[in-house]
Amino acid sequence: MKRLTVGTAAMAFTTLTLAMVIAGGAMAIELPPKTELPPLSERIKVHEALRLLAELGYDPGAVDDTMHINIDGAIRNFQRTHDLPVDGKVTDSLLAILRNAKQ
Repeated sequence: MKRLTVGTAAMAFTTLTLAMVIAGGAMAIELPPKTELPPLSERIKVHEALRLLAELGYDPGAVDDTMHINIDGAIRNFQRTHDLPVDGKVTDSLLAILRNAKQ
């Protein structure tokens, strides 16, 4: 008896799908939900804010492109410490203040 490997199983699935399309059959494939990412410029701002907050001793969590609860808390803590309006958002003005605080 021949064992199916991942490669042969994928080939068999592709062949079966192609055969169903040729025969006029329909095959429903459910894809995982698409995760919406913010625009690149926003992700760059978030990444810079994460990096600056970490360098200033605030705990923003993992330095990646997504907003996490930790970065919101870190931003709020920074804003409170510096007597800024507390909203937890990465804005151009917050980035300017973070850059100046680092110097």
